[in-house]
Amino acid sequence: MERSKERAERHREYADNAAQKAEGCMNSAHQILDIIPPGQPILVGHHSEGRHRRDPARVDRYFQKASEEDKTAAYHKHRAGASASFKAANLQHGHDSQAHPET
Repeated sequence: MERSKERAERHREYADNAAQKAEGCMNSAHQILDIIPPGQPILVGHHSEGRHRRDPARVDRYFQKASEEDKTAAYHKHRAGASASFKAANLQHGHDSQAHPET
């Protein structure tokens, strides 16, 4: 039963890390969006033109990465719950982990 406990804890850590990465990506995207006023046209010839042209793609990449990390966090959260419930089910039914050691 110790292995399932360790597995559940490991997946909780993975889920927490992925959730933090997703939040960081969302914050980065919002920081970029906060700089540009809504509806602001690209100022051709202005020193900010290059950045303004690149920003929508950067924001899109941040949102995409945040979505992927959010899915990863949900997956690991589910796996942690499955590992914990596996342990609980085995204890409830009186299975002994030492009776059939895995190789």
